[in-house]
Amino acid sequence: MPPAAARSTPDASLDRATLIAELGLDGAIAPEADTPQPAAAPEWFWIEVGTYLDLATGLGDDWRLVNRELSDGEVQVDREELFRLLRAAIRRRVAEGLPFEGLDEDEGIAAELEAELTELRRLLSERTTVGEIDFVARELFPPCIENLLQKAEDGIELEAIEQFTLMAFLTGIGMDADEIVAFCEESSLDPEGIRYQIEYLQADRGTQYPPPSCETLSTYGICHNEDDHWKVAGHPLAYYQHQLEATDDDLVDWREQAAVDDSE
Repeated sequence: MPPAAARSTPDASLDRATLIAELGLDGAIAPEADTPQPAAAPEWFWIEVGTYLDLATGLGDDWRLVNRELSDGEVQVDREELFRLLRAAIRRRVAEGLPFEGLDEDEGIAAELEAELTELRRLLSERTTVGEIDFVARELFPPCIENLLQKAEDGIELEAIEQFTLMAFLTGIGMDADEIVAFCEESSLDPEGIRYQIEYLQADRGTQYPPPSCETLSTYGICHNEDDHWKVAGHPLAYYQHQLEATDDDLVDWREQAAVDDSE
């Protein structure tokens, strides 16, 4: 069979070196010099610090530079960690946009990714009709958002959909990146990861990319309709706006209280 045909077979594999080169990282990643080859796959690799910081953004405390071995401008990672960083690079490549315009829906990569793209389009299409919100009162947050905050504050790393939901909600109620970093200071959320995600979420005061609806969140095991709150509203932002409008308490915006605490 000709080489070209072999490469097109469904079970064709992609070796690590080819993947690294395809991602444009072949000059930034190399196995340890003393790793025995080719008898065994390399166990350790060195990555240029700039590339490492770029790919490790948002992966959690264990990936912070202070927790890594750094030598001559390179960071050491093991094989499994390298695979995780490469997955991050692949996700970013996909996020930067693929040439779907020139493909029919049932053709090539567009067909292979159709299920994932359909789900992504559905998540991003869940717009809300709430007005502009610019007030932070944690005691009025919907249960699912409070649960995510508690989970992060317990030191548990949030899944991607969980972090997206939390960041989209906090952005949607008027918080900027600095405020969210301060608000989540005592949590497992990485400040640089927060800032990176907010860049894509914050437009028109957060309404461009709202958190998913309660129904969608329930399919991910995030929302459990605690206290039957879907009767109040079926969306986290709509629920929060209702709670703000319904409360008779003299609420203090978290940002105002934080400013007072900082001045004391």
